[in-house]
Amino acid sequence: EAAAGRAGLSPAHLSRLETGRRQPSLPMLLGLARIYGTTVSELLGEQPPERDAIVRGGGYEGAEADGWMYRQAGGSGRAMQALRVRVPYGAQGDLVRVHPGEEWLYVLEGRLRVGLGDTVHDLEPGDSAHFDSL
Repeated sequence: EAAAGRAGLSPAHLSRLETGRRQPSLPMLLGLARIYGTTVSELLGEQPPERDAIVRGGGYEGAEADGWMYRQAGGSGRAMQALRVRVPYGAQGDLVRVHPGEEWLYVLEGRLRVGLGDTVHDLEPGDSAHFDSL
C-alpha cells in the first residue's frame, strides 16, 4: 500500500500491474522504478548484458567535445562511468559540466585548474578530486 500511495496509485491498480492484468504507461514505470530503487528494464524483467570487467587500451574509440578528448576507461552499463579525458592547454576555459552524480578525477600529467564553488584548485600529477557534479 505504501508503494502504491507514493506512486499515486490505488493498491488495487498496483496489484493489477504486478499480476499483468493492466499495462503501465512509461511515466508510471519511471515513477515505480524510482520508488523501488531500480530501473525500468529491471521492472520489465529484461536481462542486463554481460559486463566486461576489463577494458583494453585500444578497445574504444575516442570522442571529442569542446576540445576535450574522451576515451572510455570502464565497461558500460555501470553506476559509475569511468572516462580518460585529455584536456588540452587552454581548452578548459570557464566551461561548467553539470550532471546528476559525482566526479572523480586524477591528474596523470600536466596541470589542471578546477573551480569548486568559490575556490580554485591547481592540480598536478598525482593529485585527485572527488566532488558532487550538480
